[in-house]
This record gives sequence, structure tokens and C-alpha cells, in this order.
Amino acid sequence: MYAFWQKLLAALAAPFESFVVFPSSFHVLFLGLTFLVCVAVYAARARRPFRLSVMRRFLLPRRIFLHRSAKLDYQYYPVMVMLRTGMLGGMVLSSGAAASVVTQGLKGVFGAEPPLTAPHWLLIALFTVVQVVMFDLGYWIAHRIMHEIPVLWEFHKTHHAAEVLTPMTAARSHPLDDLLQTNFIAATLGVGYGLFVYAFGEAAQPVSLLGTNVLFFVYFLTIFHLRHSHVWLPIRGWLGYIIQSPAHHQIHHSAHPRHFGKNLGFCLSFWDWVFGTLYVPDKKEAIVFGLGEENADFASLKDLFLQPFVKAARRVAIAVKVAPVADAERKS
Repeated sequence: MYAFWQKLLAALAAPFESFVVFPSSFHVLFLGLTFLVCVAVYAARARRPFRLSVMRRFLLPRRIFLHRSAKLDYQYYPVMVMLRTGMLGGMVLSSGAAASVVTQGLKGVFGAEPPLTAPHWLLIALFTVVQVVMFDLGYWIAHRIMHEIPVLWEFHKTHHAAEVLTPMTAARSHPLDDLLQTNFIAATLGVGYGLFVYAFGEAAQPVSLLGTNVLFFVYFLTIFHLRHSHVWLPIRGWLGYIIQSPAHHQIHHSAHPRHFGKNLGFCLSFWDWVFGTLYVPDKKEAIVFGLGEENADFASLKDLFLQPFVKAARRVAIAVKVAPVADAERKS
């Protein structure tokens, strides 16, 4: 009973702690530095003379932050953070366990001694990069599945129903969506770590800052929260094939068919490039976000949680009815 109450209190405190405890990406440090990046973007684009009122309208436009979709984001955020802390955390595959299976399997086949050696500084630099690349691979695979499998797409619609983008939109994911994504990431991280440990030994560790991979830390400090925002900030040229800019992800949220299923990565464009889902933004495009008329089905907190189940059940029911008919037609 004590453990239950302890877990409940932790879940209730989680939304508040997410702003002040690392490694939460919503820590006030990350949000504050992102705000300064926005100020720098405005300063670089602003016409002279510099006007504070104009900057305020650029940084915090009411049409975005007071939109009904944004208000729904604000309601959804604490609920989702509590669910992640109180329920979903215990349903996630251990990346350490996955790594152990991979390492032990390789040792059983090829021998126990690490086949490669490298200076310690090179090991930690390499593994810092490998961790980000494997995280992004797991994110990309799960994200692709959510878009490609119709039943799973119904749950991913909770995220794509956002009609405007704010930093809080990043947390607007259905619990089943979140669970799928987290487990795929854990699996790919485990495989990457297992391979690295087998190749180089236990010394392989990433460079971390306040409990966060330093590359993620820099990403959270700068452009992560602009992915879900009104600020158009593209990364072009060869770098656009490696790093996912805010504009990349805004394209992903577009309701235009030419943008469907594009830019599925978290912070990298690399896997999108490899698998043919990359759309490198160039000139600013007029983008409409959301699901069109279907936005009306996701108009409340209850809808964000329950509508995916209703829509998924409807898809399954239709598939069950159609299958015997199709089978009969083939036989005839």
C-alpha cells in the first residue's frame, strides 16, 4: 500500500518537476534558452527600428498561444506527464537488458574478448554519437509504423490533430503511441549499446551533462522546442540531410498530401534520407496543420484519449467484414 501511495504522489508531482528536474526536455533552462534563440531569430530578421511590441507579437502571437488547440495542449500536458510517470514507465523494455542479450550473444559466437581497441577519448566521443543515432533510429521506426499501419495511425492522430504548434504539442501523444515509441527506442539503444560494448568493452559511455547526452542537451537548449512552434527555421544544404530543423518537423505536421509521412526523425534527418522519407525545406511554405475536418473529433481532452480507440475499433470492424467477401471473390 505504501508503494502505491508513493507512486501516486510521484505521478502527481511529475508535471511540476518536469520544469525543474533534469533530464526533462521541458526544464525551464531549455525553455528559457529556446526563447532567447527566438529573440535572436527575430533580431536577425527584424526591420529597423527595433520595436519591442512587434517582437512580442512575433514571439508570442495570441492567434497561436490562445488558440483552442493550444489550450488543449496545456490541459493535456500534465495528464500525459502523470501517466508516463505512474503507468507507462513500468511497461518499457529495458535497453540494458536488450544490450546484455546482444553482447552475450556475440560473445557466445565470436568469443569474449573485445575485438577492437581505441583511445578512451575516442570511445566516449564515438559512443556519444552512436547513442543519438540509435535513439533516432528507434524513434524513426516507431514513427514510420504509426503512419503506415492504419490502426496505429488512429492513435497517432492525437498528435497530428493539433491545429497550431506550441512547445506543449510535443507532449500531445496518445499513451499507446508513447508506449510503442518508447519501447522501439529502448530496443535500438540496447542493440547499439550491446554492439559497442562487445566491440570495445565496458568503457564505452556517452558524454553526459546533467544526466543527458551532451548532443541532446545542446539540441534541447537550442531548436528542439521550435519543432512545435510557429517559428520557421530551416537547415538547408548538406546539413539538412543530417540534422532535422524546426522547419523539417513543421513540414511533417502539414495537412498537404505532398508532405504526408515525411521527416519522421527526432533530431536527425539521416534515417529519413536513408529510407526515402526526407523532405528538406527550402523556401517558407504556407502550411496548414491538423487533420482537416477530422479535427472536430479531437476537440476535448476526453476525445484525445478515447477517439483513437473508437476509430481503431471501427477500422478493425470494417476489415473483419470485408475479409470474408474478398476471400469469397477470390475463390469464385
